[in-house]
Amino acid sequence: MVGFVITCSSTAALATFYDNTSGSGTKIIEAHVSTNQPLVIFFTERFAPYFTIGLYLNLASNLTATVWWREL
Repeated sequence: MVGFVITCSSTAALATFYDNTSGSGTKIIEAHVSTNQPLVIFFTERFAPYFTIGLYLNLASNLTATVWWREL
């Protein structure tokens, strides 16, 4: 299983995952994170999003993320 958990410490915010080494290029996932509960998403390997260049997370300053992945 691969996936992520994002928590928000204050006002709801946006988290964007890119297939890149910076906050540009191909968006893989974009999610609004609420302050009420963490955003938890896990994928089976069949449906997991893949990245080829790198994985860059563009997070607001009030967001914290933990990511689980596997290398191909």
